Amino acid sequence: AKKGVKTIIYTDIATDGMLTGPNLSAMQQMSEACPAQIIASGGIGNIEDILSLQKTGVEGAIIGKALYTGKVDLREAFQQLKQAEGGILC
Repeated sequence: AKKGVKTIIYTDIATDGMLTGPNLSAMQQMSEACPAQIIASGGIGNIEDILSLQKTGVEGAIIGKALYTGKVDLREAFQQLKQAEGGILC
């Protein structure tokens, strides 16, 4: 961030593609430690995972396999995020 980086994509390779849930603790630690925007990646398997990430302070999330397999419906995810406390996760 001191060098001008504005956004970091943080992929937890231990959970990437597993659909078992993101590493919320690591995402929150990264979000708190770094002034750059953090985009979370890895492990998202359902809408509840996305809602949980919203509470960690990350700015966004990459949802890959969960979209391809139909485990996450993007329209439904956006609707739930808009209704959730804290607004939408971009």
